[in-house]
Order: sequence, then C-alpha cells, then structure tokens
Amino acid sequence: MDTKPNHQNGSAMYRSLGFTLIELLAALMITAILAMLVAPSFQHLLMRNQAHKIYSQTLQAINFARANALTTQTTTTLCPAHSNIECGKNWENGILVFNDINENGEIDNELEKVLSNFPAGGHQYSLRWAAFGNRSYLRYTALGHTHSQNGTFVYCPENGDALYARAIIINRAGRPRRGYDKNGNGIIERANGKDIKC
Repeated sequence: MDTKPNHQNGSAMYRSLGFTLIELLAALMITAILAMLVAPSFQHLLMRNQAHKIYSQTLQAINFARANALTTQTTTTLCPAHSNIECGKNWENGILVFNDINENGEIDNELEKVLSNFPAGGHQYSLRWAAFGNRSYLRYTALGHTHSQNGTFVYCPENGDALYARAIIINRAGRPRRGYDKNGNGIIERANGKDIKC
C-alpha cells in the first residue's frame, strides 16, 4: 500500500481555495451591474427623504407659531433666519419663530424673543414663501389667523426636479395643508391648481 502523500491532490486543493483572475473580474462585473441597477432607486429614496424632512420641519414651525399665537394671545411671526437672533431673506438658512410685539416682522425689540429656531436642512435646496402682500415673513394674530397672508411654501430640490417638490398651502384662517397631485401627473399643485415649477 502506497502511503506517500499525494502532492498533486494537495496542490489542487490549495488552488481551489482562492479565486482566479477571471473569477475575480466576473465578480467585480456583477457587482458593478448590480450597483448601476440599485443607484437610481437609492437616489430616488434619498431625494424623497430630503423633501420630506424639509416639508415636515417647515410644517412643524408653522404649527408651532400658530399654537403660540393662540395660547399666549400674542402676535407670532415666522421669518427666514439670518442668525440665531436675526431675520434674513433666505428660508434655506432655517426658520425663526418669535413674539412679534410691534408686528413689523423683525426682531427689533428687547421684548421680542426667539421662541424656537428650526435649522437648515443640511442639503442644497430652495424654500420659497409666496403670499398675498408679498412679505418675507408669515405672521399669526392672537386668533391664530394670518394677517391676510394666504400663500404657499414651496420646496424644490437642488436639481430643480419638480417631481420631488413639496408645497404647504396656508389659507387666510392660518391653517396649513399639504399640496396634492390632483391631476395625477406626479407633480404637486399650488392652491390655484397649477403645477409647481422649480
């Protein structure tokens, strides 16, 4: 009986534990194809999540301001943040909510304190407020109504794709509601029924 070790079989066993160059290239090719198939879905999910984040945060700021106006019986204003204590022009920098004692839409009185600061979203986007009276802020009266400022907040992603746009529509009574895609074309409409354009 031959008891010599079979070096040939051992060598073959050793080789089978690794990958050949062709096998490695095939695995890399399959990985690349799968990545290309998954990337659009991931991008779609990311953009939807970013839109939802800004929509939710803006709605939270609006509801907070309206609730404060009603509960404290004090005029309460939302404005785009320039700093933590100063209003600016760009809603993308965040939102300030404050007691607007002199009702001028600015934090310019020692009695006017910032009640809450809703920070920027952490990605590139545009957030616009268009309303009757064309003011750069939204003001609530002690009754929870706007000062004739029915209008719409519109979110648009950086790439301007209206499919990811969002709208918060505010009526004269001060109640916010979301914009809907009523005509089924995938794009949310403004209060006037026209599609959002980014």
